[in-house]
Amino acid sequence: MDGTMNNSRPYRWIPISLLIGMAIGAALALLYAPKEGSETRRYIRDNAARVREQARETASRVRSNIPFGHHKGEEEVQEAVR
Repeated sequence: MDGTMNNSRPYRWIPISLLIGMAIGAALALLYAPKEGSETRRYIRDNAARVREQARETASRVRSNIPFGHHKGEEEVQEAVR
């Protein structure tokens, strides 16, 4: 594999893209937020914990959907072959 995105499974990149977008949004919010340093650090700490939890939940959902997607793909291949 050459490291490029696999066009047959683009859904695989959705959670990663979502997390990257969230991180960029959080960074931009910090740059433009008029808060004191202690408030900003608390905000970073709280949001980092929230993002970690969301990442764990997303990873769990993706892992639980992999077998379903695999079986669905097998069914579609079987139907196409018939």
